[in-house]
Amino acid sequence: MSAKGPDTPFLATAPPAWAARALAWLLLALFAVGSTTLVLVRVPERVVTPFVLVAVEGVSPVRALHRGTVTVVAVSDTQVIEAGTTMFVVRSDAVADRSTERDMLATSLSGREARIGNEQQRYSHQRRADEQEAEGLARRLSALNARAVIAERQAVLAREVARREQRSHEEGLTSWVEASRPRLESDRLEAELEGIKGEIAEASAAVAGIRYRMASSRAAFDEVIRGVTEEFDRARTRKDALDGEASSTGGTLAVAAPCAGTVVRLAVRSPGVVVTESDLLAEIACRGVALQAELLVPQRGFARLQPGQTVTLRYDAFPHERYGVRFATLGWISPASTVSEDVPFRALAHLDEQAVPVDGAPRDVLPGMGGQASILIGRRTLLSYVLEPVRALRNATVAERPRPEGGP
Repeated sequence: MSAKGPDTPFLATAPPAWAARALAWLLLALFAVGSTTLVLVRVPERVVTPFVLVAVEGVSPVRALHRGTVTVVAVSDTQVIEAGTTMFVVRSDAVADRSTERDMLATSLSGREARIGNEQQRYSHQRRADEQEAEGLARRLSALNARAVIAERQAVLAREVARREQRSHEEGLTSWVEASRPRLESDRLEAELEGIKGEIAEASAAVAGIRYRMASSRAAFDEVIRGVTEEFDRARTRKDALDGEASSTGGTLAVAAPCAGTVVRLAVRSPGVVVTESDLLAEIACRGVALQAELLVPQRGFARLQPGQTVTLRYDAFPHERYGVRFATLGWISPASTVSEDVPFRALAHLDEQAVPVDGAPRDVLPGMGGQASILIGRRTLLSYVLEPVRALRNATVAERPRPEGGP
C-alpha cells in the first residue's frame, strides 16, 4: 500500500448510481413521449385518384345533317377551334336546295312573339276574371261573417229569453203558449245561424277553388310557354344549322363548329366514313362554359366519401411546385360502378376557381386537362396504424357468420 492510498487493480464494472438513474429516466421519458405520440398525433387519411376536367353542362355535339360520305376531316382531338371553323366536309347526293325549309323555319320563328302574346293575353283575361270572382266572394264572405256575428248574438239573446219564459211558465206566471213563442224564435235563429255558417263554408271553399284554379292556370300557362320556347329553340337551331351549310356545286357540305372551344372527342377520324343524318361526328366543349372535375375513384376509401368534402387538385398542365394546388368541393358520387374494374366509381367536384394565375394573369383551365386529386376522408392516430395488422389478423381468425335468431 503506497502513501497515497490503496492501489486499484482494475476499473470498476458498475456505472455510477447517478448515471444509471439518469439513463432509466431518459428511457422512461422516451417511452412516455412515444406513447403520447402514438395516441395524440393524428395522421391525415386521403383518397388519391386521377381526374379530368369536363363541362358542367356537357359538350356540344356536331352531327351530320344529311346522309353522305366524309371526304375531309379538318380537326383533331384536343384541338382548340373558333366558331364557324370547318370541321368536316361531307359529299352527299341527297343535298338539295334547302331554301324552302329555311323559309318555313323563318316564318315559324317570326310568329313566335305573336303566339306568346296571344297566350299571355288569354292567360291575363282568365286571371283577371278569376281575381274579380275571388274579390266578389271575399266581399260576400265578409258580409256573411258579419251576419254570423249578429245572428250569434240574437241566438244567445233568444236562448236567454226562452229560458226565462220557461222558468216563468214552470212557476205558473205565464201560459204554455207564451213560453213556447221564445223557444220557437230561438230555434229559428239557431237554424238561421247554421245556414249562415253553411254559406260561409261554401264561400270559403269557392275561394280556395278559385285559388287552386288560378295556380293550375299559371302552371298550364308556364307549360305552354315552355313548350313554345322549346319548339322555337329547336327551329332556331335547325335554321342556324341550315344557314351554316356551305354546299358547293359538287354536292359537298361543310360542317362548321357551332361554337368556339376545344374538340374533346372525334367520332369520325378519317375520310371515307359513310354517315347518315344525325350521326355524331365530334363533340366540342364550348369556351366559357363552367367546368368541373370528374374523379375516377378507386374502391378503397369509397365508403368514406360524401358530398361536401374538400378536394385538392394538382394539374399536370400547371405543376403545383410552381403554381400551387387548386381546390374543389365534392358534389356527386356515382351510386354504381362503371364497366372498368380498375376505375369502378365516378365522382364530380365543383371547382373553386376556373382559372390558374400564371405570371400574374389568370389562365383559364380547359376541358380535357387532368392531374391528380386527393380527398381528405379523415384522420387516424399512429396507434391505429400500429394495431391495424393485429386487428386484421383478429378479424381473419375469429370472424364467424352470425346465426339467425331462433336457430340452433
